[in-house]
Amino acid sequence: MKKLLFIFFTLITFTNVSYASFPVFSNHNDPEGNIGAILEGIASIILTFFLGRYLYRLYKNSLNPGLRFLGLFGLIIFSSLLLLALLLIIDGGL
Repeated sequence: MKKLLFIFFTLITFTNVSYASFPVFSNHNDPEGNIGAILEGIASIILTFFLGRYLYRLYKNSLNPGLRFLGLFGLIIFSSLLLLALLLIIDGGL
């Protein structure tokens, strides 16, 4: 138990000491960074579409009640997370 506490405190101390202990230069005019953000946004929209489509088809076409429940539960969780993300984006949180 003492070793575990020692490791825990050592990790916390190392994290606090090394956090931003070096200079950070930010350049917001980098055009390559904008391309990465655009590609990330396109990939996330495609992934969102296919995940929603898969969960809907799982719910609609499954004869097994367990899989049908899994599809419905997945759609509910997926929809709530998507709504939360959209509200955060609209609010400017992300």
